[in-house]
Amino acid sequence: MINTKNCRQCNISFNLLPEDQAVYELHKVPAPDICPNCRDTLRTLHINQLNLFARTCDATGTRIITHFPPESPLKVYSQAHWYSEAVDNRDHGLDFDFNRPFFDQFADLAKSVPRPALFTDYLRDENSAYTNYAGRNKDCYLIFDSDDCRDCSYSYSINSCKNAAECFRCEKLEQCLECVDTKNSYGSAYLFNCDTCSDSAFLANCIGCSECLLSSNLRKKRHYVMNEPVTPEEFHTLRRELSRAQTLGELAETFKK
Repeated sequence: MINTKNCRQCNISFNLLPEDQAVYELHKVPAPDICPNCRDTLRTLHINQLNLFARTCDATGTRIITHFPPESPLKVYSQAHWYSEAVDNRDHGLDFDFNRPFFDQFADLAKSVPRPALFTDYLRDENSAYTNYAGRNKDCYLIFDSDDCRDCSYSYSINSCKNAAECFRCEKLEQCLECVDTKNSYGSAYLFNCDTCSDSAFLANCIGCSECLLSSNLRKKRHYVMNEPVTPEEFHTLRRELSRAQTLGELAETFKK
C-alpha cells in the first residue's frame, strides 16, 4: 500500500512506496517525513559552488576570496598558506571519546581542521582567483565546475574551452557566447545542444553546420537561415545585423518561437 505524507519542510505531498517501506523496516529506521527534493537539499547544504565571499584568512589575517561566508565558524586559510609547508593538518587531530556521540565529535573535528579558501587546482591554476570547483584554468573569471579553460568568464560546467563567456555545460568551445549543451564549436553564439558548428548563431540541435542562423535539426549544412538555404551574400548581410542590439533582441525572440 502506498503511504502518502506531507513534507514537514515544504508541505508538498510525496509517496512512500511499499518497496521503500520494506527497506526502512528491514533496517529498523523511521520513514522520512520530508520529501525527496528537501532531502537532496539537506544532503548538499555543505556544497557551495557559485557564491563567493570576502573574508579574512584565519592564519595570516589577509583578505581572501572564498566560498565560505564570513559568519561561518569554520577555519578558512588562504590557498597560498593552506598549500604551504606551514600547514600540517595532523596538528588538528582529536582523540576519540567513546563516551560521546560520534557526530558531536565529528562536528568538533570539522570546526578544528582548516579549509582552503576555494576548491580549485591552486598549484596549476593561473590568474583565475575568482573560480571555484574548477582546475587547471588560466585567465578565467567567475567560472564554476569547469576545468582546462583559458580566457573564459561567467560560465558553469565548461571544459577545455577558450575565449568563451556565459556558457553552460559545454566542451571544447572557442570564441563562443551563450552556448548550452554544446561542444566542438567555434566562433558562434546562442547555440543549444549543438556539435561541431562554426560561425553560426541561434541554432538548436545542429551538427556539423557552418555559417547558419536561426535554424534547428540541421546536419552538415552551410549558409542556411530559418532552415532554408540562402546565398553567401544574404547570409553575411544578415549576420552583420547581429551587431545591432535591437536586431539581436528581435532575432532572439524569433529563435525562441
